[in-house]
Amino acid sequence: QSAEKADGAQPEDAYKEALTAYQDVIVSYGDTESGKRAVYMLGSIQLETGKYDEAKQSFENYLAKSPNGMLAVNAEEGLAYILEQQQKFQEALDAFKKLEGKASAGRQTEIQLAIARNYEALKDIENAKAIYQKIVDSNTAASLKNKAKDRLEILDAQQKVALGAVTPAPQETPAA
Repeated sequence: QSAEKADGAQPEDAYKEALTAYQDVIVSYGDTESGKRAVYMLGSIQLETGKYDEAKQSFENYLAKSPNGMLAVNAEEGLAYILEQQQKFQEALDAFKKLEGKASAGRQTEIQLAIARNYEALKDIENAKAIYQKIVDSNTAASLKNKAKDRLEILDAQQKVALGAVTPAPQETPAA
């Protein structure tokens, strides 16, 4: 991959064969479970490569064809991440909150991190900190706890600076 990047290859180049294969499955088997799953997978690749409008369309197509499908919650999550990437933080926050109760136990902490990030983006620091603290106190993976702990430390430091609790070192003044 690093050789491809050096050559100026685009991120989607790594997925070119997969994109073509999924599009073929969609054309040939669009109304089958495999065809529906291919629509979702196409959206995932589009999201990964930053093609948000295309990804949104793919996820919405999947949800229209399979609103209760096994990947429906994942498609909704993809739509929420697109909103966040487009800096539509309130809409993203609302979407992630809707997902929180639907997501599998394994995904719930990731959803909570996304909720906290969007609170941060909306400058609602107290709600963000409360969610990060909830994650730190939870029985979840250490890597996710560490992400939350890191964000808490950053937010606490920012608040201390804003309140003037941390002052820069005094500058030496030249003798008169």
